[in-house]
Amino acid sequence: MDVRFEIEKFIETKENNGSLMITGNWGCGKTFLVRQLTKSIEEKGQHIFVICSLFGIDSINSLHMKIKEKLFYEKLFLESSENAQKLAHKAKEIVTPISAALGEVSKVAKGINTALSVNIYDFVRVEKEVDCRIGKKTVTKKLVLIFDDLERSKLKIIDVLGAINDYSENKSIKTIVIADEERIKDTDYKDFKEKLISRTVKLTPDYESIIKSIISNYIETEKGYKTFLQEQLEVIYQVFEESSSENLRSLKSYLMDFERVFAALKKCQNTQINNSKLLYMFGAMLFGVKSGKYKEGEYGFIFADSELSKQHRNWENNYALKSLKNWIVDGVWEEVDFCDEINQKFVSNEIPVYQSFLYSDFFDLEKTHIIDGLPTAVQKANNGELSGDELISLLVKIHAFRKYEMDLPCEIDYNKIDKGLEKRKQKIKLGEIREPKGHSFAFADNIDDEAKALYKKIDNLEEVVVAYNNEQMLVSYLKGDKSVSQRSLKGLSIEAFSEELMGLFLSVYDASGNAQKRDIAIILSELNFNNRFFVSDENKKETKTNLEKLLVEINKRITSDTDPISSLISKHFIENVKELIDNI
Repeated sequence: MDVRFEIEKFIETKENNGSLMITGNWGCGKTFLVRQLTKSIEEKGQHIFVICSLFGIDSINSLHMKIKEKLFYEKLFLESSENAQKLAHKAKEIVTPISAALGEVSKVAKGINTALSVNIYDFVRVEKEVDCRIGKKTVTKKLVLIFDDLERSKLKIIDVLGAINDYSENKSIKTIVIADEERIKDTDYKDFKEKLISRTVKLTPDYESIIKSIISNYIETEKGYKTFLQEQLEVIYQVFEESSSENLRSLKSYLMDFERVFAALKKCQNTQINNSKLLYMFGAMLFGVKSGKYKEGEYGFIFADSELSKQHRNWENNYALKSLKNWIVDGVWEEVDFCDEINQKFVSNEIPVYQSFLYSDFFDLEKTHIIDGLPTAVQKANNGELSGDELISLLVKIHAFRKYEMDLPCEIDYNKIDKGLEKRKQKIKLGEIREPKGHSFAFADNIDDEAKALYKKIDNLEEVVVAYNNEQMLVSYLKGDKSVSQRSLKGLSIEAFSEELMGLFLSVYDASGNAQKRDIAIILSELNFNNRFFVSDENKKETKTNLEKLLVEINKRITSDTDPISSLISKHFIENVKELIDNI
């Protein structure tokens, strides 16, 4: 149904037989469309439109006052010349409410207004026809009142419709009501609707045109983004249509949120990422979250991705980035993680064949990927050169080759890969390399039985990195870094109490005064050496061994210490260390 045609016919008809109702689902663009239409109709110069939202209105008096305010506002800024219109639009952004604006213009007038308790809106008359000043002339225009958000009013529906009916029937003012009728639960609505509404128009939006208009009017923050959106109109419309969303607010969120992604992409140099695909996938996930269908489960987003892939025909798992899921689902934006993930998956123009092997879907692999890429990937795994995500991809593909009884072009030794992982962990610990944040996950059925223990280590690599960072923070504190507070060290999880760490503790302990000795003893007693994600039995054995050595050394100091306070602190220190050992 042509809404514009219905509105034009309604306001042009000289007889008045009730209001026009525009209905449709929340967010489907009712208000947007009506504002666009009224703006173009207003330009003909015969009508003046006043749009009043009923959202939050809690009394009939405040409703009448709001209409007067908006009418006064429209009359004040209604000018015909192009320059005046520009000035008016700028003023509209600044002057709200208009009474405050008048007060700013003249403090004297404001003072008189306050002293006499004058409300400027008391002088505004809401009538069928309105006199408007256009330059030096007075032009009479027909008033059209539009009441939006009927379903969101706090008032009883009978009171709201009664107030609207007063304008429509008693004052013969053309009135239009906008609402999502499905959300009006008041049992009296149907009876009173028949008395007030003469015609109901169900909005069936032309979403493609609306989306095009929204993009056309988009005010970009990141240079070039609006042009990008205009080039991607078909992609945006496709993902919006496939999502079965009728909510234009969600669409605007989609466009606004992706601008941040667009800006971050500029910082990821020499990548082969397809921005159109990323825009599509971002929209698919975002609309999925908005509809409540896209949620993280016990196995991450495995099942959620599978369900959305049925709904979106261009779904590509490689573009369902974990860093974007973290933002869309949990509201956590980490640009560094995003860029790391982009660099892992969409590397420079010269993509090494082993990376093509690792990042391609199994059934997309070419012969050259297998013959040349797999052996190189295995060798790099043995040398500790593959990231956690790359290692998981390697394990999954090796299992797939064996599952389908395909010949492997090289030997696979999981013990060597395990040793390679330990080499990598040592390099991370020493700060020689930085481990990207992990994003991959694999089901147990997709890993060889003999590789499951290795997979668990890889899966816990991110926690191990946290442990290394914790240890570095502890070491920095012991070496006198004032930016690290004692409070921040409380309960830190450490992989193991190494011999080097023990030596550092003792050297700092010996060089400290009693106050700092006590702090050092407390810090050690509060460390956590039992983290189930990354502390192995070997780690625990190492920790116990070195803590027992520490006990011996502290006992030696008690024997030779002539300071009674220092000796007392050392005795308490020993008790704490013994308790720590017992708890490991």
